Amino acid sequence: MFGMNDVRRESWPLAPEEEGYETGLDARMTFVENSVKNTEKLVNRLRSEGMKVTIMTPSIYDERPKYVADTNYVGANAALTIVGNGMKAIAAAKGYSIIDTNTVMNEVNKNFWDTTGMEMNIKDRIHPSPAGTYVIAYNV
Repeated sequence: MFGMNDVRRESWPLAPEEEGYETGLDARMTFVENSVKNTEKLVNRLRSEGMKVTIMTPSIYDERPKYVADTNYVGANAALTIVGNGMKAIAAAKGYSIIDTNTVMNEVNKNFWDTTGMEMNIKDRIHPSPAGTYVIAYNV
């Protein structure tokens, strides 16, 4: 699984709908494209060694909580979703199993936040909370 560190979340300070998002987008998209390419290289290598492959899309970056003191890289989750979509395309094209953590976590996080005001990730926006860990485990 490639994801959070590979898209260099610190390079995604703006959400796609914000003014200035397009500035430097080509450079940022290189990180996303490399994550997808590296996933494909890795699974091809594993398959060439006779291993069974299951691809797991990246977890989410939770940009919603407002109390977190650190910088909120509000474009990072969109980048992770693009990586996840690329991984799903690889799995579909090659007939590999897929565990779509990204889509499930995004959907559950939105509903969970809207109904409880609680987040699926701990306060660093990255690592799953106990609830988030449960959602990932259930999805697997």
